[in-house]
Amino acid sequence: MQLKSISLSPYFPAAIKLQSNAHKNLLSYKLYFTIPQVNSIIEQNHKKEGITEMIGEKIKAARMEKGLTAKELAIKSEVTPGYISQIERELISPSLSVLMRIAKALEIPIVSLFSQEEQEQVTVIKKDNRTKIRFADINMEYQFVSPFSRTKNTCTQMEIVCFCLGSKSWGSSKVQFHEKAAECVLVTKGTLEYHINDTVHVLHEGDSIYLPPKTYHQLYNPTDEDTEAIGVISPAEY
Repeated sequence: MQLKSISLSPYFPAAIKLQSNAHKNLLSYKLYFTIPQVNSIIEQNHKKEGITEMIGEKIKAARMEKGLTAKELAIKSEVTPGYISQIERELISPSLSVLMRIAKALEIPIVSLFSQEEQEQVTVIKKDNRTKIRFADINMEYQFVSPFSRTKNTCTQMEIVCFCLGSKSWGSSKVQFHEKAAECVLVTKGTLEYHINDTVHVLHEGDSIYLPPKTYHQLYNPTDEDTEAIGVISPAEY
């Protein structure tokens, strides 16, 4: 394992540990902060111009995502509802101790209140640098030709994957579906069967199929040759 120092945002130098997963081309990233580092970072940046506005917006967004009212958050944070309202409306700059209580009540890292959102950018992915994933219950390897990122703000609109299914093989022994995402698949080589309820849709090279969310299906390659296809999943799920 290798420890590197990177910059998460203009406000935070951080330590990042690169840990290789079972799939050699897939890296998982974990952030590590010590308590003194967190306190130092927050104290140094708490007074920066514009920080109050950013904190207010983030607290309100996190509160609404948790389904809490301002009064409920105030009770959990041991402050008044009016104080929470003033923070969210960018009228006051909360103390460090209050911020720590609010972050605890919202179940979020306090440093996340100061970090800037990651922006999407033009990304080129070379063929040899694709992220590759293989699931235990799926007989295919997915190669991501779109950026593979697990942050909320990066490449969430869609995922594009290439996959290959061997001859006389099922894609999975289990029925597959996407809870909230739609999927469109284009066959680029061979033949692919989509088994949906009691219907079998046979796709040949150049054919495509669109699946709305919650469409239960199974894939099968009935031929003696490998089948290759490209799938688009929107919004991103993996």
